[in-house]
Amino acid sequence: MDASNAAWLIIQHADHDGNFQKLCLSLMKKEPAYEVDQSNIAYLEDRICINDQKAQIYGTQFHVVNEELVPWPIENMKDLNTRRKGMNLMETFEEHYRQFQEWFSENSYI
Repeated sequence: MDASNAAWLIIQHADHDGNFQKLCLSLMKKEPAYEVDQSNIAYLEDRICINDQKAQIYGTQFHVVNEELVPWPIENMKDLNTRRKGMNLMETFEEHYRQFQEWFSENSYI
């Protein structure tokens, strides 16, 4: 799984080539769950949604607005934590957001 995670990290940050990200996402989804970390699929799918100016599905992506970290729009907030759990995102969105805000405040260069 180390090789899969390394490949995902490159794909996740290849925002300059959305078609490449979409191709990789479709390939990742075809693999058995034990071959590709489902949370990596969730992160990539959200990244693609954001780049396509659509609401994200799993609440993994944030950006800075007025020096404050905020999530990009998320579709159907009511079922968000159920979707997250289904993709092995073990923390709730609320926990994830709080942790990311802590990291951001400790590491912000604004």
